[in-house]
Amino acid sequence: MLNTHKEMLDLFMEGFSQRCVIFIGYSFFDTDISSFLYKMRNPSAKRGIPWYAVFPRDDDDVRRMYDQKYGIRQINRTFCDFLHDLDLAVDFIPAEWKFDRIQELHNRRAIQ
Repeated sequence: MLNTHKEMLDLFMEGFSQRCVIFIGYSFFDTDISSFLYKMRNPSAKRGIPWYAVFPRDDDDVRRMYDQKYGIRQINRTFCDFLHDLDLAVDFIPAEWKFDRIQELHNRRAIQ
């Protein structure tokens, strides 16, 4: 790994151990990042605050691996479904961008 990349990851992940982390759209096949995560969350580490990964896969073996290796719990949802459910729970999307307006936004070419 390039030293500048390592420094960037150190800064980026500095507060991860004290925060709830939700991974969306991240591939654990990126060995640079996954090795950092493993150091922080390996089975012998004090894990503290739970972490989550959002991806649509109903596989007990995969869930078990993420939990045992990193202490990460899976949220079995697509990105879109996760955001929709999160918005229903905490209402963070502005009214003009709500999911029930997606077709209208497409028609106006406001989104692709």
